[in-house]
Amino acid sequence: MRAGVAWLGAALGLLCACAAACSGEDALPCGGRLVLCTVAGDGEGAQGSLGVPMAQASLYQPMDVSFDSGGAAYLVDWNNHRVLRVGTDGRVQAWLGNGAIGEQLPVGKASEVAVYHPTDVVFRQGGGAYVALWHNDVIVGVDLQGQLTSVVGTGDVGYAPDGEVAATAAVYLPSKLAMRPDGRLCFSEAGNQRVRCVDAEGNLTTLVGPATGPACVGEGCVGKLLAPGFGGDGGPAQAAALALPHGNSAVPSGGLGFQPDGTLLLADTLNHRVRRVDSAGTISTVAGGGAGQAPEIGDGGPATAATLLRPSDVAVDGAGRIYIADTYHHCVRRVDGDGVISTLAGRCGHSGDGGDGGPATMGLLNKPYGVAVDAAQRLWIADTLNHKIRRVELD
Repeated sequence: MRAGVAWLGAALGLLCACAAACSGEDALPCGGRLVLCTVAGDGEGAQGSLGVPMAQASLYQPMDVSFDSGGAAYLVDWNNHRVLRVGTDGRVQAWLGNGAIGEQLPVGKASEVAVYHPTDVVFRQGGGAYVALWHNDVIVGVDLQGQLTSVVGTGDVGYAPDGEVAATAAVYLPSKLAMRPDGRLCFSEAGNQRVRCVDAEGNLTTLVGPATGPACVGEGCVGKLLAPGFGGDGGPAQAAALALPHGNSAVPSGGLGFQPDGTLLLADTLNHRVRRVDSAGTISTVAGGGAGQAPEIGDGGPATAATLLRPSDVAVDGAGRIYIADTYHHCVRRVDGDGVISTLAGRCGHSGDGGDGGPATMGLLNKPYGVAVDAAQRLWIADTLNHKIRRVELD
């Protein structure tokens, strides 16, 4: 296993401006449409107590948020090596990880094991979930009794070609997860610059990037793996090149999302684009590729002419609008149904903390790595280097 990620963000802002959050309750009525609010995290960048209201919880570089079918929120508390569940009472409880670093393949009860940098959670039809464990190089399942099962990877770094049994295959830095409309699990494999899926028989398949390559297992093969690149727009996704952060000190990116028709959205992070793979398997750019610099980054114009800076995650709302964690611009962008891009939260090009209770576009974020839209059409933002979860009620 590799050494832990060494980057640390400054904890900026110790106050929650939403009155409900400061009273210790879940800040559901925190302002109105397009108003920014902090709903989880006290900004301390530490590991705090369980059982407290989520607004009082201590988070340490949260990476993402997910939701189960009952509406409970799951906070990926990345640098605390755990995932917290927030139930209907608004309090945080252990769900996966005991808060310690675990370099071995985790087995047993999810809330009791040590894991190494969980990065994403998705829920499967019929119950249960999948969790990507970035520095364990595995994806695990969590069943309805909270027990772990092996789904993808063995903990060994490497590359396994298509057709290998996913649970016994070597993978490298599984990052973000998404469920296809047909119920299959897909994931961005950042170390191998691909998007992979698990078929109905439990075998690996490749959705984006080359489907072939020499099998390799062990730390010594890392330098032999597929290098980042760019290309392939207008052609088959398996002929495309991606550029996803990888290596010992990389931060998980490459967020995925499926639209109801099966179209894949992918944050091609180091190519500063969001790309789309349609139902025919053709890849294209849906946002990014522009050459402007903040604040002239394309808002109000075509998303394909806009500038993104290391986008890390994508989400889609009920109207089909796309949300982009424009991480190194410190903001969240939105692409409407006509392909026009705008800023939804944060002031692009300006990092900081603050603005709760006011217009989301006047607030400040600090390298947001994750975005998610819940069933109530609220945007949740993993404001990673502020050690908080922010939220905006959408219009």
